[in-house]
Amino acid sequence: MKGLSNFEQRQVSITRFNDSSFTSVLVSHYSNCCILQQVDVHWKIQARLLTKVHHGNLVSIMGYCNEGGHMGLIYEYMANGTIKEHLSEKNPNILSWEKRLQIACDAARALEYLHDDCKPPIIHRDIKTSNILLTENMRAKICDFGLSRLMPSDGRTHVLTAVAGTPGYMDPKYIASSKLNEKSDVYSFGVVLLELITGKPAVLETPENTLLVNWIVPMIERAEIKEIMDLRLNSDFDTNSARKALETAMACVECNLSQRLVMRQVVANLRECLEMEKARVKVWKENEVHNSASGNTVYVSTLGSSVGGPSAR
Repeated sequence: MKGLSNFEQRQVSITRFNDSSFTSVLVSHYSNCCILQQVDVHWKIQARLLTKVHHGNLVSIMGYCNEGGHMGLIYEYMANGTIKEHLSEKNPNILSWEKRLQIACDAARALEYLHDDCKPPIIHRDIKTSNILLTENMRAKICDFGLSRLMPSDGRTHVLTAVAGTPGYMDPKYIASSKLNEKSDVYSFGVVLLELITGKPAVLETPENTLLVNWIVPMIERAEIKEIMDLRLNSDFDTNSARKALETAMACVECNLSQRLVMRQVVANLRECLEMEKARVKVWKENEVHNSASGNTVYVSTLGSSVGGPSAR
């Protein structure tokens, strides 16, 4: 195994290219390490890109194997799995609105780096909740660059390529034209943000396999924000923060490419959303301390834009 010689024993993650999943293993005496059969072209893309990109919100490559017909990539260990797992209805641990916004900010910063700071820009092409992993401290990092493409360095505005990605996350404009650019990633990120907001998957489990993007449009027209937000949050969020996050998500999945946001704008919006929610939580905590000191255990919000408190149920 290349790149791991400095470690006697270490827990890492290994990609499975056949299903794009990650397996966490303890690598010990590398002759016993799991080596995975991989598709050559995707392996080469990831190996090449991951050795050149370095950002705190991108999963780091620690080593690789390329011996005979065996190829594999070894990533840093991500203790808390994927966003998809945490948003699952089967998961009893509900992500707070603040944590969801922090996760969204982290992933948005990673895409901003790929689009704006890498030369040439890198299009991930497969942004989805199962490709955003969480550290022990619940910070998000984007992984899986097997479908990624580099933007042309000659000034062209798109890459003409075969359509690839995951249903529910793919930009309709890209599907229709085969023209790939940064706005395709923005669309996919918008779907992820909608999942964090609503708690629903990108493709709903209905007879028609309704896309979340299509489900949300009539809901926005007739429903209050608390009806759109994940019901498991139990109205425990700042409504202004939630509304701005929803507006940002819808601007990401805008059909008109010229009106679709760029990641720099998305990052700025989400930071504002996060600060609003942190301010609400801070006030709630201050009230809780005051009420406890005075013997009053009843919480009364002082924020007009608030709904509930962090422990309100």
